[in-house]
This record gives sequence, structure tokens and C-alpha cells, in this order.
Amino acid sequence: QIATTDQAQILARIPGILTTLTVREGDIVQKGQVIGRIVDSQLGYQSGAYGAQAAAAQAQAAQAQSDLARVRYLYQNGVYAKARLDQAEAAAAAAQAQVRAAQAQQSAVGAVAGQGAVVAPSTGRVLSANVPAGSPVSPGMAIAVITSGPTVLRLDLPESLAGAVHTGSRVMTSGFDGRDMVGQVIKLYPSISAGQVTADVALPGID
Repeated sequence: QIATTDQAQILARIPGILTTLTVREGDIVQKGQVIGRIVDSQLGYQSGAYGAQAAAAQAQAAQAQSDLARVRYLYQNGVYAKARLDQAEAAAAAAQAQVRAAQAQQSAVGAVAGQGAVVAPSTGRVLSANVPAGSPVSPGMAIAVITSGPTVLRLDLPESLAGAVHTGSRVMTSGFDGRDMVGQVIKLYPSISAGQVTADVALPGID
């Protein structure tokens, strides 16, 4: 298999609909590049609801501040007792707390919605992008795979050869790209799967 030393999956971070995907297999992407977007319609409804709550809380806070100003004036003129002023101050403080809580909830929904951007984690070439736009996705679902780092020849060898192959072993290819080539093993993976061991080979000119 022709592969690269590094591969990174681009994962969905929120559930929703993949509305856009702007890359295809073979495209070059830059680290941090937005290549798609996931939209969860429920987040829009939640944001609107919390926005309405914040507006209502702000109206209540304004009324509480107005009442406090009136009570403070009457207290200073000997009409109300100190307990009445304390009650109005507590009501105004509670109303402000409700405003901050509603705004925090709205900001939290906005932050989650912002995670709908599908961002390339590294600079490299798109190896696969098999999820078409318009598809529903869930958190952790792979949208695309980015390859980066040096290109290598990845070999799956019989388990019986595991003891004979090591880092630095020579590898000769015949007729590859119309010519014979010589490379060497640069990495031997420390596991055996389905009776096979995997090795990465540096092969000059394989790019």
C-alpha cells in the first residue's frame, strides 16, 4: 500500500446535517482550513429561546432598577424603612443575575454551534472524503481522512517473517513504476494482526 507516515481523521464534533463539504480525494488542504460545515437546526431554536429569555430578563432588570431608584429616593426622604430598601436592592441583584444566566446559556449554545465547522487538523492531502453533503452525522463520525508526512510503501508481511525483518532491512522492488527500486524498512509495527506484521519502507522517488 502507498501511504504516508501520518494520517488524521477529521471528525464531526456535533450531531446534525453535513450541509457542505468542499474537498474531494486528492485535494491539498492546509492546517486549520474549514472544509465543511455541520448544522444542527435544534441549536437555532435553542439560541432563539435563550435570546428571548435574555430579553425578558433584561426588561425585568430594568424595571427592578427603576423600582430601586424610587425606593432609595423615598428611603432617603424618610418614607420607607431600611428593610424596604434592602428588599429592592436584593430584587435588583436577582434580576441582574437572571440576565447573566440567560446570556451565558445563549453563549453556550453559540459555542456549540461554532463546533459545526469541519476543520483540517493538519496540512496534507485528502485520502478519503466519503460522506456526501446532506448526510446526517453524529459526534465522532469520520468526515474525511488527511494524510501528511513522508510517503512510504507499507507492507503487510507474513508473521513468519517477523523475526527476519528489522529497521534498516533492504527492500527491493521490481517493475514498480516501470523500474527497479531499492529502499529500507524505517518502521516495524510492534503488533501482529490476522497473522501479519506491518512495516513501513522508505523508497526514493515514491512520491
